[in-house]
Amino acid sequence: MASKHSATEGSSLGINVRTFNDVDLDMLKVSIYKGDELEPAYQAPKVATSKAVLKPGMQLYNGSCHCKAVSYTVEFKPFTDTENGELWIYPSKSSVELYGQDALSNYQFGKKRAKHSFCSICGVSAIVRINDPEVNVMPVNVRTMNGVDLEDLKIKKYDGWKELEPQYTV
Repeated sequence: MASKHSATEGSSLGINVRTFNDVDLDMLKVSIYKGDELEPAYQAPKVATSKAVLKPGMQLYNGSCHCKAVSYTVEFKPFTDTENGELWIYPSKSSVELYGQDALSNYQFGKKRAKHSFCSICGVSAIVRINDPEVNVMPVNVRTMNGVDLEDLKIKKYDGWKELEPQYTV
């Protein structure tokens, strides 16, 4: 996300640079936004779960959108690396418990096999629901997870604009 803030006007503008043609994402300087340092301090929501016992080697994570209308728990292996700018993990569908589904809005594109789900109140991209019975994952946006230090993650870059076939044309 490229952004510009004008102190004199008191407004900000953020633009997803992935929407531009011919931008070399690897050449962009990445800066970490320290939203957790803003006041008032963020309070992680209390999320109930039906998972009494975890599978060996797994950890229980929880998270939510900004306004907490949508929340989830996910059973997933401890991780130190992830993919993409939004930082997704790919747990099995049965490992994710999703709450507040009525507050989700969806966006579909391409073959429309996946619902990219956003909180209809605050707009946070939280989860992707894949409509293919042969695909057993439910991607979860790591940036919505509580207790994950993004600076500790090793990010594997992926540019779907260039790497997916067929190439998207306008």
